[in-house]
Amino acid sequence: MRIKLICLCCVILLTLICQVSVAGNVVRQINKPPANEKQIMEMQPGEIGYTVPWAMNNGDNINLLYHVHLKPGGTSTLKVKCVAPGQYEIDWTGVKK
Repeated sequence: MRIKLICLCCVILLTLICQVSVAGNVVRQINKPPANEKQIMEMQPGEIGYTVPWAMNNGDNINLLYHVHLKPGGTSTLKVKCVAPGQYEIDWTGVKK
């Protein structure tokens, strides 16, 4: 009887450990951006991407922490081109007013 109880406790413990491990992986995957996205500050010279219009702080400076997409879509309509490290051209023509 004791051996069965010990085996049952081991099975329950291993099940809980596996569930916690899987849950941790799911959280890491949720926080990771898709492979086709990167932050504006990660863009290389010549790269073009699309971000949301509110990535512009007061219409003057772009927030480099926002993500860019390879294609426009949804609210990501503001075209950003990296011309040199830390220098970006902004094209508002695709943004609806």
